[in-house]
Amino acid sequence: MKGYLTAITILVVLLLSISLPYGVGSPSPTSLVIGNLVTLPSTFFQTSSPWTGASITEIPYLFPYTMGTSAVAIPGICNVPVPVPGTNDASWILNLRSTNYKWSDGVPINSTDLAYSYGVFLPTGPFANQSTYDRWGRERPYGKSITILNSTAIQLNMLGPAPTFLVSWWFYTVYPYHYYKRFTGNNVLQTTAITGGPFNSAYIPNNYVPGSNVMNLVPNPSSPSWNGATPPLDSVTIQFFTNNGAMVSALSAGTIDAAQIAPSDISALSSNPALTITQVESITFSNLAISPVEYPFNSVAFRRGLMDLVPAAEMNKQFSMEEPP
Repeated sequence: MKGYLTAITILVVLLLSISLPYGVGSPSPTSLVIGNLVTLPSTFFQTSSPWTGASITEIPYLFPYTMGTSAVAIPGICNVPVPVPGTNDASWILNLRSTNYKWSDGVPINSTDLAYSYGVFLPTGPFANQSTYDRWGRERPYGKSITILNSTAIQLNMLGPAPTFLVSWWFYTVYPYHYYKRFTGNNVLQTTAITGGPFNSAYIPNNYVPGSNVMNLVPNPSSPSWNGATPPLDSVTIQFFTNNGAMVSALSAGTIDAAQIAPSDISALSSNPALTITQVESITFSNLAISPVEYPFNSVAFRRGLMDLVPAAEMNKQFSMEEPP
């Protein structure tokens, strides 16, 4: 299922946000050890510190939908959102792809999980202000309210027309409301270390201790990622490094199977016959979004003039816009 954390793409998820060379060794048939250069994580909730290109939430939780390299929306745990007819793109429907999806503890994934996952960032609503820090900066200024339509679908209502909704709102992962509801209070999610509870990714953290430099992941048979398939690996281990030299040395010594490396590390590793260094294509893209709310951006003439000044053709030449197979 494209867009899910499968056994193959879990490595890619760790690396896909940066188009750099990667060193890959020969993993054992039942496990995989991945090195990652990062500040040691302390919570699974969305934080201000970058991790694996975005945030640590990408490990235990799935995205509702994702974006391809050509800015084409791809279904994830949900169908691609669609605008509500007649709302001028101010309201969008987000719907789970199946009624059979479950969290790792067996509890069904439902529309309350979706409403909660977006609603904690809004200033109003039943889950309002549980996180006053919106890492992606899209919900608080632009989101108005969330309506639960049925057991699988929600309606996201914007303060005004949101034609760029698809490229702006896919960054948020789905959290398990039945677990997170124990955390209450203003900004509670941003000030609480959350490293437990049920997850929905293909491989899930197993008893991770905040600040530890090793995270062990085990298969999650209930994950929507598998779609009936059997997990090919018994475990995945992520080893965190705070020093690039130490990570490169571990890769060269074979104590880790794969890691993201900088171009300057290639020469030190290229002579190792046990390693394969390859380029991983990025799925990120650059975009310029203007909120037509305040002056002078609420002027159509001004926005058209501004766009005439943007060297779009020259910018596009700097990026690879081919859709991956």
